[in-house]
Amino acid sequence: DGGLPLHQHRLDDDPLAERSQSVRHLGNRSDAARVIRSETVEEVFIAASPSWKQALASELGEQVTVRVVPSYYEAMLPVGQVTAIGDLAVITLGGKSNSANAGAKRGLDLLAAVLGMVLLGPLMAVIAIAILTSSRGAVIFRQERIGKDGSVFTLLKFRTMITDAEAATGPVLCSGDLDSRVTRLGRWLRKCRLDELPQLWNVIRGEMSMVGPRPERPVFVSQYIQELPDYSQRHRAVPGITGLAQVCGGYHTRAADKLRFDLIYVSHQSVWLDLVILLRTIGVVLRSKGS
Repeated sequence: DGGLPLHQHRLDDDPLAERSQSVRHLGNRSDAARVIRSETVEEVFIAASPSWKQALASELGEQVTVRVVPSYYEAMLPVGQVTAIGDLAVITLGGKSNSANAGAKRGLDLLAAVLGMVLLGPLMAVIAIAILTSSRGAVIFRQERIGKDGSVFTLLKFRTMITDAEAATGPVLCSGDLDSRVTRLGRWLRKCRLDELPQLWNVIRGEMSMVGPRPERPVFVSQYIQELPDYSQRHRAVPGITGLAQVCGGYHTRAADKLRFDLIYVSHQSVWLDLVILLRTIGVVLRSKGS
């Protein structure tokens, strides 16, 4: 808070790990306890580390209820349900979705989407006219995306790029403000995230939720699943107009980093969490932090 530089230190066993001049490398993981005790350490970050238990839980997904006898470290993590088998403390991971919570979430989605269509209708009409008069092409852009349980649906957006933007390149992700395919109006719509407003209709149709992991295109989903085996786990939730990754990360945050936010949301989703994310999304829009 006083403006002093943050001193970061790192311990890892990978000799080829990326080094930074601002991060002091103190040794291997086996040195961690000794170093933490000997240095004046205020905060420790523990990076994700795969294990047999974690891999099995990820592979099983929602097919069965998974109960785990936690380590002392895992016992300190927030979990949804704790039970006992004999003298053992047991935590329940994920499991099948709660029907009451799913019903409340759907009710919130319908209420928010209908109110949004009514209150933002005049703004959407102005945006549609601006798109028609500023560039050639349709007002609404339609694109196939992957939804809950791997289903395919057609996502709606206000068009922000030139017509046939991928005709010469095939499917490619937008590279940001410097992407020449994005129109001048489209750049502003993306910054304010107003290009997503037509997805209120996707929410009313039940294909999307107000809050959830952002749906991705099939071609990129296939690619990410090859690179990130746990990527398909995000499809356990209905995709959203906004999500935890959108309010905590950035538009160009790496897929691997966004996935962590998405999996946290999938495991902890609730109406209360949705309300918090929606309120934070309003702040992001008002600060024009989209892209």
